[in-house]
Amino acid sequence: MHDQILMVLYVHDVAESARFYSALLDGKPSHLSENYAQFELRPGVGLSLWRTGDVVPACEGTGCRTELDFVVEDAQQVERHYQRLRTLDVTILQEPTQLDFGSSLLACDPDGHRLRIIAPPG
Repeated sequence: MHDQILMVLYVHDVAESARFYSALLDGKPSHLSENYAQFELRPGVGLSLWRTGDVVPACEGTGCRTELDFVVEDAQQVERHYQRLRTLDVTILQEPTQLDFGSSLLACDPDGHRLRIIAPPG
């Protein structure tokens, strides 16, 4: 049952989202078609992008239903990712700040899914 974990985001434009995540993840999708893309994040863990209109059965709603968290080592890495995300022209919802669970920033992908960069305390 746990041979692979695949996170799926429903997106409006697979090509646009694949370009965005290629830049964000510094890699190309292992599969790319008109309605679906898949990235291998590490052995057994993947991220897929599925065109909203092709999801079976259909799913209603938009953005802000999902948050992908990327854990980094320290607050300096959070700041570096913040500067990098700004070059990708994404919406920054929260600039780097200290929260209960560590240093964090929050941005959105082109479909409104939340992307959080976290450096846990300690």
